[in-house]
Amino acid sequence: MLPWTLIIGVVAATVLVLVTLVRVHARHKLRRLLSSRRDQHVVLLGASSGVGEHLAYEYAMRGAHIVLAARRADRLERVKSHCLDLGAAAVLTVSTDATNVAALRNLRDESVNFFPDGHINAVVYCAGILNVCPFDVLLDAPGQENNEQATRIVDRMFNINALAPIHLARIFLPALRATADHIAATTDVRERGPVPVVAPSLTVISSVAGLLPAPSRALYCSSKAAMHGFFDSLRIEEQRRVANLTKAHDVRLDADVDRHLAYAPLPVQIRLVAPGTIGGTDLRQTAADASLWREGFPQVSNKAAMTPEFVAKEMFMQSEDVLVLPTWYWGAVAIRSVAPGLIDFMASKKYK
Repeated sequence: MLPWTLIIGVVAATVLVLVTLVRVHARHKLRRLLSSRRDQHVVLLGASSGVGEHLAYEYAMRGAHIVLAARRADRLERVKSHCLDLGAAAVLTVSTDATNVAALRNLRDESVNFFPDGHINAVVYCAGILNVCPFDVLLDAPGQENNEQATRIVDRMFNINALAPIHLARIFLPALRATADHIAATTDVRERGPVPVVAPSLTVISSVAGLLPAPSRALYCSSKAAMHGFFDSLRIEEQRRVANLTKAHDVRLDADVDRHLAYAPLPVQIRLVAPGTIGGTDLRQTAADASLWREGFPQVSNKAAMTPEFVAKEMFMQSEDVLVLPTWYWGAVAIRSVAPGLIDFMASKKYK
């Protein structure tokens, strides 16, 4: 006779396998639905190169109306031309400094006016800036000029990586909520499809550095961690807001009636993307402290670098609140919660 512990173990393992298979199947089905979305109205910041550029091409191939925003207007025109060749319904380019609040308001107003019905389905923040030097190079030291340069570097890192996306959310969230309200008011809840497919979204590209520390990347890691703290909290606020609206309107699905009663509010999907090393970008060359880098400083290995095209494709089909790429980095995050020294040691070996 088999011992009870073995029987319980086999049953638990079987249940775990079945649940995993069901979740994998559901995720695959949801990704297929997300991939088939067409005619989206999307605003992309940081669309002149890298992931933002290739994400524009993903939307273009599906007939989207696209607003491309970045500082480099000449590069935006090149991306626009390719988007139109791929099948975009219409493309608007807006030269924008993401750290300028007035410029973000102008971008919102131009986007609303550009889209045929004035509604925005997705806003994606793809801009970011790297630092490549140990923090020691920024320590306060005699010489006013050096200290002012260090202050500018710190401010620039947080302005682009943390403050700009926060202001973006402040400015664009009302427009995205208006889209959500429009969808809720004009569709039957039973015919909409899954919320991640139909609800408008605000997505920001962070980095796995916002979840795991790295030597010589103290400013980068901390600015990305700030981004995670804000948008994870904002997601909870948005879900609570919609839950309160649902309760207030007494929304329920009654099997005895032919249609959904009254009004079923939708949340704005607040999403983060946390990729590891991405190759083929100019992040290192445009690092905030690139001019201070010296031979012998730590450098990251690019052996397992992902392509911007791969990250863009995964983002287009994102259903998770936080998309970590590659997914095995979730394991590193989990391990660090119980054995931080091990992950810190591995990070020190990666950046050498």
